Amino acid sequence: MNEKNAFREKWLRLAAEFENYKRLSENEKRKAIEMANERFIEQLIPILNNFRLALTALKGSESPNLETMLKGVEMIFRQFSDFLESQGLKVIEPEGEKFDPRFHEAIEIVETADVEPETVIKAYEPGYLFKGKLIRPAKVAVAKPPAQKEQETQEEGAQSAEKDED
Repeated sequence: MNEKNAFREKWLRLAAEFENYKRLSENEKRKAIEMANERFIEQLIPILNNFRLALTALKGSESPNLETMLKGVEMIFRQFSDFLESQGLKVIEPEGEKFDPRFHEAIEIVETADVEPETVIKAYEPGYLFKGKLIRPAKVAVAKPPAQKEQETQEEGAQSAEKDED
């Protein structure tokens, strides 16, 4: 019986230690996430303050200077873009590139002979990668050959096939 009790006590002690370890581990994980979030928020505060300054300037002026407002908004946009880039966000701006369904979502097909078929001719919204992972594809317009040209090509193919038969 003593041996059985000893094993039981040892098992209970190990179970209790394991529960303590799990609780400590979860607390450390929660604290690490809170610290990361805190640093993230601290870096957003200057951008928030610049928005507040812009809004205050707009509210306090009867006829705001449009050029000054534009410069301020551009500054805030650059500051916010730089911050997001430093966190691992990459903007996909595919205009002029070959259409790639892995990174682009075609929302319009445009017939044109001005560019190669399947070329992105307009980006309606940029796409985004976060640390190499696609989080939103770019919404784009893609070029395709004009229908008339396709018909001519088909007719030429049919005529050359007839000549080959003769």
